[in-house]
Amino acid sequence: MTAGEVLAPVIAAALADSVNPCTFSVFTALMLMIMFFRGRARMLQAGGAFIAAVYLMYYLMGLGLIRVFAELWWIVYVVAAAGIALGSYELYTSLAEGRFKSPLPRPLYRFTERMVDAVSRKGAIPLCFGLGVLVSLTLLPCSSGPYLVALCLMSKLPFCETCGLLCLYNLIFVTPLIGILLTLVAAESYVRRLKRFRTQGLRWMNMIASILLIAVCIYVLLAW
Repeated sequence: MTAGEVLAPVIAAALADSVNPCTFSVFTALMLMIMFFRGRARMLQAGGAFIAAVYLMYYLMGLGLIRVFAELWWIVYVVAAAGIALGSYELYTSLAEGRFKSPLPRPLYRFTERMVDAVSRKGAIPLCFGLGVLVSLTLLPCSSGPYLVALCLMSKLPFCETCGLLCLYNLIFVTPLIGILLTLVAAESYVRRLKRFRTQGLRWMNMIASILLIAVCIYVLLAW
């Protein structure tokens, strides 16, 4: 399998991951609170540090997991089957309950909320970078499905091609976060809309992410 053959499913997985409501919700809450406590300039710096930390952590975790997957040829089928199950469950909960329900365990969810609140009040750049590292780990139960599928696809490629695809994947993953940050910096009129979307739009984001994840996993099972 070549990089060209896995490019489309990797991009689809990255798109599914990029609209993941868990990361979107945490980042939006952090930026709005920092803007309230510390102003727009500090929010821009803090947001850049947070995004850089998420990108770096996802990249490093991806390099490590790819080496594991390269030794376990059968893991791709397990991950794809699990991805279909996870995507189906997330899609069902979004349709049945009419709202987004975080799959994170309650204690982990509350811990993340407390950390966001504490960091936003101080607004220190190193703390925001550290929170980005922490969130990359704590939100894995919510966002790992598409990433694991993409890593399985990349695991059979040469190292240089793998590094390039990882860069592309993570760039797509953080692009919505960059968009949120720039939107908040550019116009105050969008703040209220973003707050409304954060409470009402997460369900639709979860549905889109679930459908993309299921489609990529089916492709992997049929084409691998």
